[in-house]
Amino acid sequence: MKKFVALFFCGVCSVFATNIPGAESEAAYVNVSRYGAIADDATDNTKAFNAAILAAGPTGTVYVPPGTYKIIGQIELNGGIGVNWPARLVGAGTKLTTLHITSASLGVQTAGTIQAARGTSISDLRFVYDQPDHINNYGPPILFNKYLPAIYVNQRFVSRTGLDAWGTGLHRGGRYERLRFEAAWDGITIVGNLVDKPLFGQEIFDDIEMGMLNRGISLDGLTDSCYIDRFRAFPYGLTSSMEVAQQLPGHSVGIYAGRADDLRCSNSDFYNGRGLDLHAGAAKNGPHANFVNCNFDSFCHIQIGDGAPTVGYAQFTNCHFGNVPRGYAGDTQVTTSYMNVLFTGCLFAITQPSPYNCIETHSDPYGSHVVSISNCEFTMNAHDGSAITGDATLSVTGCHFYRSDGIAYTHPTINVTGGRATIVDNQGADIKTGSGVFLNLPTDDYHVVANNVVPGWSINFPASRSKIQSFSNSVLNNINSLGGGLTVEGDIRTEGARVASQGIRPPHLRDAAARNDTIYLSIDSGSMVYKDERGIVHKLY
Repeated sequence: MKKFVALFFCGVCSVFATNIPGAESEAAYVNVSRYGAIADDATDNTKAFNAAILAAGPTGTVYVPPGTYKIIGQIELNGGIGVNWPARLVGAGTKLTTLHITSASLGVQTAGTIQAARGTSISDLRFVYDQPDHINNYGPPILFNKYLPAIYVNQRFVSRTGLDAWGTGLHRGGRYERLRFEAAWDGITIVGNLVDKPLFGQEIFDDIEMGMLNRGISLDGLTDSCYIDRFRAFPYGLTSSMEVAQQLPGHSVGIYAGRADDLRCSNSDFYNGRGLDLHAGAAKNGPHANFVNCNFDSFCHIQIGDGAPTVGYAQFTNCHFGNVPRGYAGDTQVTTSYMNVLFTGCLFAITQPSPYNCIETHSDPYGSHVVSISNCEFTMNAHDGSAITGDATLSVTGCHFYRSDGIAYTHPTINVTGGRATIVDNQGADIKTGSGVFLNLPTDDYHVVANNVVPGWSINFPASRSKIQSFSNSVLNNINSLGGGLTVEGDIRTEGARVASQGIRPPHLRDAAARNDTIYLSIDSGSMVYKDERGIVHKLY
């Protein structure tokens, strides 16, 4: 039996070796130096790299020794047009192996510096791009060299090779590890639809240093199960003036994702103009994204949704959001639109006074999307903007808000401009010598406002509030209401205790309950009254 298994395995290896064109062996390990690559930062090494890839075959590994290799043409890691091999390209490390791309490649490369297929593996390389240096001063957009992506991954995994019968139905993605990009226009782009087997997914991005001017990682095309860890969007390779441009919201996006199901990003840092741009995608089914232990630092804006309804969502857990963006007036830390968004245990910190908002929400007219914010800290200091504003269906629970004392604030801490809101169990630092509004509710809707402790702050309710439920809030104006009436089933039991500190005595309520009278709060007069069966109103206090 053992001999049969061994012979069968060798037979399979023989099938691989004889049916894969250009492969030195079924698992080749090829050094680009053997095929003419010269690390002198002067010779174009495109042909040498592509020759080594053909020699390695679809299952082989191409090794790039230490040195700086000039690249003008396109590295066909997928084996060329119509092949799509999941080959591997490995350097000696980001401090040792460098691919230098000059402006001579503009118009020569048709897809990217490296064109790869799903299932590929690229690691331990440094990409350096030549860019002109300009002074921007927040003026018109700078004209940079708009290189194609450093790594472009097309829609298919393995096609028309000897591997078609061996695993093309597997759910397998690529690995991109220990890579550094300096002054790139676009970093890694993965696109494509479910037009051919397999079901794409399990793309892994780990330990990526991304210095780009347009998009870092761009995902679209039903890419399932993308895992991103230790990703850093930072001005690597940029001059100080180029860095200013990168920090403007319209110039760079750390992760740009559309139809990307189960996108998970952790332990990552974003220090660029727009950390995230999560949009609905062509099919309007949006990404399903989770971010854990991520830092969205100074000037980093987050855009969630693109104004089109989508079934996607974004969830942030234990994340840090730094100062508001710079350069564009009225911008915010986070903007949500037509997508479910959840923040849990996050910190929003603003140290520089500005008129911008932390979270700005936008929703569809049917209220089918919610923005949920729980157990978060908003350290706003002297910042005179809103922590949360907008018209999405909103839930804010268990959060703490700090705003400096001694300031007359013009913007409410929470400003509900539309939609329905549940604002419960929140706390705020006392305001003693200043003034401000904790919550602004301009419309009468089915809002719930309860158990908020914000001494010195006020709550603005609409003049008519028959639907709003508000109670047990410690605020300056002490406005609490039970809109829509209060129905009590059975007896009102007091058992000798005082009902309120304003002088309500148990006998009043006990007698009222015995007569089945109606008890309600009179908001305008601040009194509690009850109406007996004859229609006579009795004032309790």
